[in-house]
Amino acid sequence: MLKRGWGKASRYLQMVFINTLLMVSNNAVSSEIINFQLKLGGWSDHYISGGRSDYNFNESHEGLGFAFSGVDPQIYFLNGQNVELWYMKDSFYEDSVQLSYGLFHRYDVRFLGLKNIDLGINFVAVSRSTADINETTAKLENKKRLHALVMMPSLSLYSHQDMHLDFVFLPAIPTVSDYSVLFFRFGFNLF
Repeated sequence: MLKRGWGKASRYLQMVFINTLLMVSNNAVSSEIINFQLKLGGWSDHYISGGRSDYNFNESHEGLGFAFSGVDPQIYFLNGQNVELWYMKDSFYEDSVQLSYGLFHRYDVRFLGLKNIDLGINFVAVSRSTADINETTAKLENKKRLHALVMMPSLSLYSHQDMHLDFVFLPAIPTVSDYSVLFFRFGFNLF
């Protein structure tokens, strides 16, 4: 469960969510395709850059989220947008909450059981833990909460059964993390 002490970050996330939902719902009214989605699970693989570390990252994230998505096929580029609220256990086994607004382009592929492919960029307000990993002992150092705004590229593969897989790759960023992460999860269109 979420821990106390969010204060201003909690109010900020609430305001971002409300404003973004209003913006998307106003713009998505003219869209031909509108979906409410349930997001589940979350699995990852971590790649350490530089030295060797045997830290046991959490790679099964027990995530749950909801998204509102609108697509207008008449728009040529970046024809979709979404708002999402996502909770999971992060790589260090702590609570992580994300609120995002995304722009994407949907490609109609109808190939090998796929119906659509979405390529997008997400603007994310995130609250999660972060830490340095000692390369010798594989112990965590400087563990703390991080509240940040980040951009993440995304790839979603949609089947004909209204199910989809979301993929995100987060590269190692000097001064932030010494590991890269490949993450994926399941999603379902509710209606």
